[in-house]
Amino acid sequence: MRKVTATVTGIMTVLCMLAISVPVSDAFAEEIKIVHLNGDSFIHTGTFDYSVSAFNAEQDALGSNYSINSVRVDVTSSTVEGEVQRLYGLGYKYFVGPTTSESAKRVLGYINAPERSDIVMIAPISAATSLAMPNDGLFRMISDNAAYVPIIVDNINDHGKEGVVILYRNDEWGRDQSGSLSDSYAGNSVAISLDDGTAVSQTVDGVRQLVSAHGADNVAVVLVAFESDVVSLVKSILANAEWTAVLNDVQWYGTGGFTLGRTLVDDAEVAEFLASVNISAFALTVPENPVNAELARQNFPNPEIFRNSVYDAVFLLADAVIVSANNPGSTVRGQMLNVANGLETHSFHGPDRMTGAGALGDYSLNAAGDLAAGESDGHTLYTIRATTDGGFGWGTFATRTCR
Repeated sequence: MRKVTATVTGIMTVLCMLAISVPVSDAFAEEIKIVHLNGDSFIHTGTFDYSVSAFNAEQDALGSNYSINSVRVDVTSSTVEGEVQRLYGLGYKYFVGPTTSESAKRVLGYINAPERSDIVMIAPISAATSLAMPNDGLFRMISDNAAYVPIIVDNINDHGKEGVVILYRNDEWGRDQSGSLSDSYAGNSVAISLDDGTAVSQTVDGVRQLVSAHGADNVAVVLVAFESDVVSLVKSILANAEWTAVLNDVQWYGTGGFTLGRTLVDDAEVAEFLASVNISAFALTVPENPVNAELARQNFPNPEIFRNSVYDAVFLLADAVIVSANNPGSTVRGQMLNVANGLETHSFHGPDRMTGAGALGDYSLNAAGDLAAGESDGHTLYTIRATTDGGFGWGTFATRTCR
């Protein structure tokens, strides 16, 4: 497995010392055109722009003539296919994004058509297991749900929960993860779509029934949701005192879609409720390294695993484009796994690129082109607590008895 790293502010001097001069292939235009497909409730613009700047700075320091020229297009699941078709018609073939599995699913048929085998799409945080397919044009810089569900189930079982209500986002990722949770959890479970207009009242009824059978200490609510979903849900609950009383009496869990999200602690009303239900949500733990430390200093709003995935996605895609250009007859798709797994490196990388680590650490992709399970340094459980300044913040979860 190859170790991948990227230039970050503060180490430019070292890279300049490692600079290499190698002729550029005459057959390849040095400009790498990458489209950033942004949207779907995530804001990765700062992370993406920083990543492009870091890659271009590295190339300049290493004496390379390659650079990324990026454009950003905001998309939703209903517009993504049309936008990709339009951009492909304009000559764009390389995409970072979309952010959600639902959007990735909508465009998968188009990019996988045989006549469009030159399209390469790397979705930094799409995790639906249903999209884990080898030999296609979609790559993902996060492990799929199959790696996460056991973590969630173990967390619930460790706290002795005998019944759960699963509230899920009704899209490709949410249905996929909710279904896997229901199949893997041995206790009683009820799954409710957040899109249902009566989702909260159904949840209240479900919790009441489970509490009657198992007791409040042994019942939980599990959220398969994004930050925006959680904010809307909590505000709906708080608008009804009876609902609040029922749902405030059991513990809540999160499945990684909103862990460490800032909006959940910046909104005092939402944060206070989540703290009162002793929310326990997990996030993959990434080994500390200079790259993700520099990303953390940029203070981007994205949770750590999301921003690191975006950063490494930019570098991997650009690397694969360059390797393909310098190996006549090869394709960018064909080089993605080679570059990620250390079988290829392009000529302008100095020795540090082979001995350091990327923002995600020492990673590899599996046969489906997704981040291989187990590439992180394990996982951490987080909760929301009151802070000394009167606000709220995320902290490492400590097991406490739910009321």
